Amino acid sequence: MLNRNDLIQKDADLTRTAVIIADIYQKINEKS
Repeated sequence: MLNRNDLIQKDADLTRTAVIIADIYQKINEKS
């Protein structure tokens, strides 16, 4: 069973990943 801390940690990882992807996406769009 997942505990709350695991869910929070996964959420934090997802958020970090989303931020990184958004950053890369922005850089690609600036080059175009």
